Amino acid sequence: MLKKTVLSILIGMFLVLMISVSVTADSESESLDDDVGDVVDIDTGETVSGIKDIDITKLTYARTNKDIDIEVEFADIIEESPEISIIVELQTNDYYYYIFLADSGSGFESFGLYSDLEDESMGDLFQSDYEGFGTNKITFSFELIDKYEEYKTISVTSSKITDTSEYMDQAPEITLDITIDSPTTGKVGENIEFYGNAEGGSGEYFWAWYFTNEVEAESEEQNPTFIYEEPGTYVITLEVFDKANILGSVSSVNTTITISNATVVPDNPSDDEGSSLILFIVIIAVIVIAGIAALVYISRR
Repeated sequence: MLKKTVLSILIGMFLVLMISVSVTADSESESLDDDVGDVVDIDTGETVSGIKDIDITKLTYARTNKDIDIEVEFADIIEESPEISIIVELQTNDYYYYIFLADSGSGFESFGLYSDLEDESMGDLFQSDYEGFGTNKITFSFELIDKYEEYKTISVTSSKITDTSEYMDQAPEITLDITIDSPTTGKVGENIEFYGNAEGGSGEYFWAWYFTNEVEAESEEQNPTFIYEEPGTYVITLEVFDKANILGSVSSVNTTITISNATVVPDNPSDDEGSSLILFIVIIAVIVIAGIAALVYISRR
């Protein structure tokens, strides 16, 4: 009888343990506050305090096993409008997740892309749901690839395009400290070296150099070289963004260089050959003179 009682107790304890394990969820959460009134006019770079419907004030990240909820809170009610778009970027220890919410022309749609941290290209699409238009909070919901992923960073970019301007807010605001190390003068035809430096962000940077007035980047290397074909003063722009913020704002810095019309003259190999020939003739002449002097000396004796 005692054995049956003990066995029953052990079985009961085992069932209770299994039930408690099954209902215990792996979860984590993060909350980030953002300044009010920090919406930026893209055209002028100035802060605009009157644009409140895309002014992000708070981000909340919550995970339960593989289920993710990201709540974006704004300073005012945000309405469903073709002017508005939102981009959410989440980085875990294994993946990048990008969620786009915008008007596709037939209504608002939300879709996501994910990529492996070791993969430079975008990965597959994944399903993302959203709700909250007509309130001051938009919530995005989706599933992680692996429930054991760990939270690293999150960033949300909201934008609004009107007939006259484009506005943007980003939370948290990611700024990169960028510097250019380059000469201030140069010559037409000279191979000029430029060095780019960046600090902040995720530490994995993408570079875009503009040496003239070209619209497209003229180099995507960190430390490029460039040859100017015309004299003048040029504005050099370096734009940098990091992988974690690939869809957000770009940080940039400018400098100038003055190119003179004095063309760089390459070394002439014939000059070296001429110098060598002269030296050879001088040596032969010395040897001949020394030989003649020796003969004269011997004949006189």
